[in-house]
Amino acid sequence: MNAIMGMTSVALMHLDDKERLNDCLDKITISSRHLLALINDVLDMSKIESGKVTLSEEPFEMKDLIESILTIIQAQVNSRKQTLNVQAGPFVHGRLCGDTLRLRQVLVNILGNAVKFTPEGGTITFSVQERETLTAETAFFEFVCEDTGIGMDAEFLKTIFDPFTRADSAVTSQTEGTGLGMAITRNIVRMMNGEILVESAVGSGSRFTVDIPLRIVETKTPVTAQGADAASDVGAPATAASGADAPAAAQDLAAASGAEASAAGSDASRQRADIAALQQADFSGKRVLLVEDNELNREIADELLSVIGVTVEQAENGRIAVEMFTRSPLRYYDLIFMDIQMPVMDGYEAARLIRGLDREDAPSVPIVAMSANAFADDIRRTKEAGMNGHIAKPVEIPKLLEVLGKWL
Repeated sequence: MNAIMGMTSVALMHLDDKERLNDCLDKITISSRHLLALINDVLDMSKIESGKVTLSEEPFEMKDLIESILTIIQAQVNSRKQTLNVQAGPFVHGRLCGDTLRLRQVLVNILGNAVKFTPEGGTITFSVQERETLTAETAFFEFVCEDTGIGMDAEFLKTIFDPFTRADSAVTSQTEGTGLGMAITRNIVRMMNGEILVESAVGSGSRFTVDIPLRIVETKTPVTAQGADAASDVGAPATAASGADAPAAAQDLAAASGAEASAAGSDASRQRADIAALQQADFSGKRVLLVEDNELNREIADELLSVIGVTVEQAENGRIAVEMFTRSPLRYYDLIFMDIQMPVMDGYEAARLIRGLDREDAPSVPIVAMSANAFADDIRRTKEAGMNGHIAKPVEIPKLLEVLGKWL
């Protein structure tokens, strides 16, 4: 959301610069998709936790499922110049019964994570084996995804299936994710009466094993999946009003659209007024240390501050910020904007270390938290760490100008 709002402001400041405008729109589009994925994951998790998700039972061919999964993941693998090894079959029972949409969701999520957290040129191995027949009606399948990626430490492995949990590393901070994918994955596997196991070590990659019992539709001659030769439509059908509900839905939409259009116009006018106020401000000669691990957020803040004459220097995490402040001349920085959640060293620790430095300006340099962590407890912790104020993300221009006016 910070990227969407920030890049919208940047775009409005460059309406005559087609190249810059296109760049902003591209980044808004990417961020919008990420936000949509987050919303979908939150809704999915909510439905699962409230018991409103039911699994469907439909016949399918295991080889068709595998081929559709490979079709989805292959483009990501190619873009990162990785090697994908697939070992599938032979299957004694090729025709099975289960919820293919949810099973595909589980496997695509695991494979997608392997791609994201494996460096370019790395290797991902995906295997599917029918291990045994549990009963005359049920077969036992094992899905394994192994990668040569960054791996995870023992502490994170304890919480990997908890909602909104992500590993704290420089790679993770630059990788899109909601922190809900693995929690959703485990819940779906459990609903299928299956089990998911993970083995990993930092620097040694990860191995996920998913064991799922599936109902047998018929026994066939052993078959082997042949790879991603056939594309499959894996999108979920759109939901629309139909029948007697359609006219009422249309009327409701028409009634609401006028008020929404008015509100949107008001918001746009307010945003243009905010940008005009920003462009009239002048803080030339002032120097700000911007501490932020997200590259797009740094770009937005740098753009907004540079417009008003501020010289911006950037640090990707708290440790770098402390080192930069320590090496700088006395009173070199007029203000520090400090993100909170960062790899290597977070904002709280960085602020405490800066305040504890043996130099004259360490106790007095203004440090303002710039973070999405905006609850009362978060604000209290920033004060305890020695910070002077707090700006919530998405950053609003009036609030930014208020803070700059107060401290610069």
